[in-house]
Amino acid sequence: MTACAENLSSTPEYPRGANASSLTTDKPASQEYSVSGLVVHSLPEKSESVAARLRLLTGVEVHLINPDGKMVVTVEEEPGQKLMVDTITAINNTEGVINAALVYARTEIESQTDSDAASNSDSEEQQ
Repeated sequence: MTACAENLSSTPEYPRGANASSLTTDKPASQEYSVSGLVVHSLPEKSESVAARLRLLTGVEVHLINPDGKMVVTVEEEPGQKLMVDTITAINNTEGVINAALVYARTEIESQTDSDAASNSDSEEQQ
């Protein structure tokens, strides 16, 4: 094995965008909460059945349906879940859907210390 190949085989692999310092465990654990807003365009004659199917998907809410078959939909992802892309793909693949366009995406990161402080604040108020 060449010296170059030996160096490559001993180099640790990190997830994309990560390095050794970003993977340390001395930082508080964080939890991500994500919400996305979509405009879903369906065939007008199938909009009610499409909306019913979408409501069966975890984290999906249908807020508005217009007569042209366009819908305002949100997808929420709780901490620890990694389903956003799969859910949006499932929406796009739903029978009767012409297109699902992502128009808003937000991820909130709450560190463990923030949620502990909120819990402590709540329990102090109750006393």
